[in-house]
Order: sequence, then structure tokens, then C-alpha cells
Amino acid sequence: MQTVLMLLLAGLAISQAQRCIAPQEWESQIFTYYSTADGAEPTAIRRGKETYDAVNYRRRFIEELDTSRTDRNYYDELYLHKEGVGYRLNMRTRECEKFPLTEPWHTIEVPENCSLDSTYYLGSPSAGVNNYVEMNYYSGYTERGYYRGTWTTRDCIPYIHSWLTTYPTPSYHRTTHFDTTPGISDPNVFIPPQECQ
Repeated sequence: MQTVLMLLLAGLAISQAQRCIAPQEWESQIFTYYSTADGAEPTAIRRGKETYDAVNYRRRFIEELDTSRTDRNYYDELYLHKEGVGYRLNMRTRECEKFPLTEPWHTIEVPENCSLDSTYYLGSPSAGVNNYVEMNYYSGYTERGYYRGTWTTRDCIPYIHSWLTTYPTPSYHRTTHFDTTPGISDPNVFIPPQECQ
């Protein structure tokens, strides 16, 4: 019995050690794909810059404005979870909507119930030290649904993460992060736009 307990504790310690800890603040370009199921036609696609602050529970997302398309709107969105308020500025009309935040803060991290499935290289190690990035792939079932994600082994920078949920309705979203930089370059990025004040 003691042997079984020791093996279980050792296995738990190894799985905990395999989870990396992501930076608390970063900026990146993102591409997010939303649909009703993995592989289904997209219901929405978003591109833009995200600034993320897990210390103060703040996020800002500014969509890339495609001037060749006049059939859609583009938004500058600010979420201030400590204050419980969000702002959505329509970048075409310059109208701002202020709204209460009803969803809890979600930290972007490797979920606790997920395990390390594999490690691989993005690029080629045979091409030299600066021509590849070592990545860890995690997956597992969580309270929010089934998670799959890829993170750098060095610094635990998010690359791709996706969620497949069934409740309250089936949904799938996948976000790709690129040009990610730890830290926040503009300390004023979390001040609401002038049109929202």
C-alpha cells in the first residue's frame, strides 16, 4: 500500500513539475478562430494586438483595421476585471459602449488538469541555435472543456491554445499568439480611450 501511495505522489509531483508558469504580463499579435466545433466553418475570426496583465486582471485587444473591407466593424476592447467594467470602442464610428463584466477573469496558463503530451521543435535544430524553438504540447479535460495548447519550453510563452466546450452550447475557439513580448511597453494602454471617458 505504501509503495502504491509513493508512486501516486511521485506521479503527481512529476505532472506538476511539467506544467510551466507563463509570464504575468505580455503583449502579442493574435489570431483567433471561433466556430461551433473543431474543424467547422468559422463563425468569427479576429486579428489584432493583445496586451495582457494577470497581476491586475486587465486585458486590451485592438483589432487590425482592414480598410479594404467596409462591411464589418473593428473594435478596441478594454477589460478591467478588478473594476468589473469593460469598454468597446467601434473604430469606424468612434462610438464607445461601457458595460459590466459578467464573466470571471481567466488567466492564460496551462490548466491544472492538463498533462504534457509531447515536446517538439518549431523550426529545425539542425539549422543552428537561432533557427528553432522548443515547444511543449499540453492537453486535458478542465471545467471549461477540453484544452489543447502549445507553449515554449523556455519562458512558457503561449503559442497556440484552444478550447472545445459543450456547455451551455457547443463552441470551439483557437488562438495563435505571435511576436509575443513579455512585459508591457505602454503603461497607459489600460486607460480607456478618450471617447469612452
